[in-house]
Amino acid sequence: MRDDQDIDKTSGELRERFRTAGQEHVFTFWDHLKAGERHQFIEQLEGIDLELISSLPVADGAEPARKTGNIRPAPALRLEEEPSFTTRQKARLYGEELIAAGKVALLLVAGGKGSRLGWDGPKGCFPLAPLSERSLFEIHAAKIRRLEDVYGVSIPWYIMTSTATDAKTRACFEENDFFKIS
Repeated sequence: MRDDQDIDKTSGELRERFRTAGQEHVFTFWDHLKAGERHQFIEQLEGIDLELISSLPVADGAEPARKTGNIRPAPALRLEEEPSFTTRQKARLYGEELIAAGKVALLLVAGGKGSRLGWDGPKGCFPLAPLSERSLFEIHAAKIRRLEDVYGVSIPWYIMTSTATDAKTRACFEENDFFKIS
């Protein structure tokens, strides 16, 4: 493990590389990190290929965010702003068509720990349902299985974890036979 002087030197060099690449914002919370967290963070940053990132194409000819400084959300129809039953019905039918055509995948951002719940593990493993004690992962898996059955398709399910939750999340899925997702 590096000593604090080495980390300070390395962080200064990395900060300059990231600043040059328009990515200095990754150091926003540097001063809030403890020594061990700084070591881990530096190791993660050293593994990032900034040249590759800057060479990636941007969709639809838009300017990269680092040049414009303007990141906008993707266009979306917000149904809560559209009270029309017809619009809601069209949106649902379109969603069902996409599922049936196999053009839908699901992403669950599951990097958080359940410590505020008094749970030593990923929140997704917490027994959420009061009577059945099914976990959040299990509840989502049941919904996915139902959609797969109704539409006769396999729906990819991606689960984004963090270094703090990855091993326990994988173990949870393995112990539960991946919740019988196809």
